[in-house]
Amino acid sequence: MEILPEKRTIHQPRRKVTQEIIDLAHSLVESNKHRSKKQRLNGRQIHQHLVQSGNQISYTTTEGLICDWKHDQKSREVFILQTPEPGYRAEFDWGKATLFIQGVWTRVYLAVMVLTDSLYRFARIYQKESQQEL
Repeated sequence: MEILPEKRTIHQPRRKVTQEIIDLAHSLVESNKHRSKKQRLNGRQIHQHLVQSGNQISYTTTEGLICDWKHDQKSREVFILQTPEPGYRAEFDWGKATLFIQGVWTRVYLAVMVLTDSLYRFARIYQKESQQEL
């Protein structure tokens, strides 16, 4: 039993960062989406803008706000679980292998098919990788 976990993170509340500062920083980062690459504001320019607006905020806190915004805005990969009807779907792929046959290294191509319902696997070796071989 552990007294202290291995990956311990300490979450401290932000003392000087108000929702108004967060909204201003996020709006400045969002404005970068519509600008060309050379005209985008970097972290230092965003920090400078926040300080000029009368806020007392450090550069590292500004970087944290930018990272939070980027984390919230990034797209996430989604997988949808599907249950196919038996006999209606299969997956097919080509693979390459090098075999040592009668003292000669030969490159061959594998055609592999998997039925998604039963996970039955079928494979065959071909000399060429084309539909005519199938």
